[in-house]
Amino acid sequence: MLEELLRAAVAVGVKVHRRNLEGPEGLARSGLVMLRGSPIILLHQGLSRAEQIEVLLDSMREFDLESIYLSPACRSALDCR
Repeated sequence: MLEELLRAAVAVGVKVHRRNLEGPEGLARSGLVMLRGSPIILLHQGLSRAEQIEVLLDSMREFDLESIYLSPACRSALDCR
């Protein structure tokens, strides 16, 4: 599902950046941000696969994904909240 969500992000024009988000004041939260008017999903490089999927699911719910093919399992995970 991780790869499918990454492909979906690219398909809707969202860049995904994996970075070390840990700083002197702690770990910054992964998720969707707007940078100069463009949506970007930041993923802390230390997140587990399951945590990355959860961040992507939460972030991708903000976009119209109707025209993009997603597996039934992925669509169900997106619709569960």
